[in-house]
Amino acid sequence: MKIEGGSTSSVGVVVVNFNGDGVLERCVASLLMSPSVAEVIVVDNASSDSSVENLTRYVSSLDVTARVEIVETNANLGYGRACNLGARRLQSSYILISNPDIVYESGSIEKLLEMAIRRNLGGVGPMILNPDHSRYPSVRPFPSLLNAAMHSVLGEIWPANPFSKRYKVDFAQTTFKDRWISGASILMPIELYRSVGGFDHRYFMYMEDVDLCTRILDNGFELGYCDEALAIHYQGFSSKQRPYFSAYAHHRSLAIYAMSNLRGPRRLLLPVVLFGVFVRFAIRIGNISIRKK
Repeated sequence: MKIEGGSTSSVGVVVVNFNGDGVLERCVASLLMSPSVAEVIVVDNASSDSSVENLTRYVSSLDVTARVEIVETNANLGYGRACNLGARRLQSSYILISNPDIVYESGSIEKLLEMAIRRNLGGVGPMILNPDHSRYPSVRPFPSLLNAAMHSVLGEIWPANPFSKRYKVDFAQTTFKDRWISGASILMPIELYRSVGGFDHRYFMYMEDVDLCTRILDNGFELGYCDEALAIHYQGFSSKQRPYFSAYAHHRSLAIYAMSNLRGPRRLLLPVVLFGVFVRFAIRIGNISIRKK
């Protein structure tokens, strides 16, 4: 499928918010600075803080041409389901999915859009930096079964182990068919997003980006990485609020992905992979409990 794009292509942004006061406004402000952004849909997953009220007040004080809409779900739908809800409201030719704790540098969204159109990509992500400007591993290889199992077990107790290092390897390639892009920030044609079904609702949070990238690649597209587009990721604000639930959701998603994507003879190894996920979950819960003391 050839994605039709041109100089008039516009970007619609979907931001899923959950208690994002302190980060959400900065994200939306950086989005509205981009001339390519025609609409911003903020889907709020029943936040209990003042993030929606503060954003509403902030947006009402602006004089911008982009359409800004806040959708209140009155329930925590999870990341993927909320993204799909926001995507249904977009009229733009490209969708940018963004965490609320991302701040985009000037011109970055235009660079993502230009690369996506020029190379007919199924998705493209920016270089994501941590607040100290160290590089966040936003493009990662699909791990082998052995690497995935060992990363799952050792990652919590020995972060510098060689298996985790291979999983979070530095990356400089521009286009690829063997890696996935973090859902913290990814731009893709809205036509393609809808044709592959968007995010899978089975994933409440975590791994939905890996699953989506898998389906995009299975449809014959390449993904891309634009290191000239910069975004700062003030990560972890949501997961820190509910560490036990975040750990549960993460490992549940790992299990769902394994059960969905191990096929043929490799499926015989599923019990081993699921056991590794369970061990990792137990270690994570233990570490959280220790840190809370």
